Amino acid sequence: MENNYSDYKKALKAKYEQEKTGVNTSFLLQLTPARLRDLTLYVFRETTNPDDLKTFEHFMGFPFDPSGVQKINNKIDAFRPLISFLKDRSDLANPGSVEMLAVLLDFTPRPFHKFRKKTIINENTFTDIDTVEKKNDIIEGVENTPRENETTEIDENKIEVVDEGTQDEVFQDEIIRTKNSGLIHLMSSGENKENVPKRNKISVKQKTFLATGLGILALGTSVFYNVKMSSQQECMQWNNDRYIAVDCENTTNGIMGITSAIPIDISVIEKFRKIAVDSTTVFFNAKGDPIVWYSKKPSGEIDFFNQPGLHPETQATLRKITPHIINKYVLLNE
Repeated sequence: MENNYSDYKKALKAKYEQEKTGVNTSFLLQLTPARLRDLTLYVFRETTNPDDLKTFEHFMGFPFDPSGVQKINNKIDAFRPLISFLKDRSDLANPGSVEMLAVLLDFTPRPFHKFRKKTIINENTFTDIDTVEKKNDIIEGVENTPRENETTEIDENKIEVVDEGTQDEVFQDEIIRTKNSGLIHLMSSGENKENVPKRNKISVKQKTFLATGLGILALGTSVFYNVKMSSQQECMQWNNDRYIAVDCENTTNGIMGITSAIPIDISVIEKFRKIAVDSTTVFFNAKGDPIVWYSKKPSGEIDFFNQPGLHPETQATLRKITPHIINKYVLLNE
C-alpha cells in the first residue's frame, strides 16, 4: 500500500520533534522566519543534491545562489507557513513548501514521490514496499525454503550467518539476519526442532551470570589490593626541608619528635619547600608580587618557604615577605 500526502506531512512533523533538539537546535528550537532563512543558507551552501536544488527553486522562485542572500531576505515571509504548520496552527497546502521543509529537516526519503513507495516502520524509519513483501514471504512461507534439487539465491551483502555453537551444530541450528526482517530461524531438511537431540549445555543466562560473578570477584580483589597498598602511604611527614610520603599505620609521633604525620597532599609533597635566602634571592616577581613566604618561630628564628601554607612545625600561617623582613633578617645578617 502506497503512502499518501498526509503520511508525508505527519512524518515531517515527527522528524521536526527529533531535530529541534539535535545538531540544528539553534535554528529549530525557537522557530522564526529569520532562523529558517539562516538554516536555508546553511543547508544549501553544502548540498549538491539536484532534487534539493530543484526544491529551492520551486519554493523561492529562483535558483540558489550562495551570494544571493538579499534575494532570500526579500522572500523571508515564505517561511511563515512552515512555522505555522510545525506549531499545528495551520496545514501546509503548498507542495513546494512541504518539500522545502523536508530539505531543511533533512528528512528521508524525499521528495514525496520517493516517500510514496516506502512503508513506514515507525515514525522515523522507512523501507521499500518490495522489501517488506519479501520479508513477509520468508516469514510466512516454509514452502519458500529450498526443496530437494532446488536452489535459492541469497544476496550475501544482505545477510549475516550467526553460528550458535560449534561447526557441527550449524546443521541443526543457524540463524540468518537480514537487514529488514530481523532474525529468522531455519531448520535443516524440514526437520522439526523438537525432534533434534539436545545437548547438555550451559545456558546463555548461566554463562552470563558466571562471567559476571567472576568479574565482580576479580574487581573486588583488585580494589581491595589497591586500597590496601595505597592506604599504606596516605600520610606525609615533614623531613628537613620538605614533606615526604609515609606509612600511616607505622608512623611515629614525628621525626625527632617535632612533626606528626598528616593526610597526604601530592601537590604539597611535590612543590612545597623550605628555602635558604640571601641578598641574591629574588623575593618578588615582575609585577611586584611576593614569591617568598616566612614565619617566625617562638625561638625568634625565621624560616622561609617558596609557597604559602602552614609552617610544618608550628602550624602557623605563613606570611608574605616584605621589604622590612628582608632588611631586618636577611641583609643585616649577612
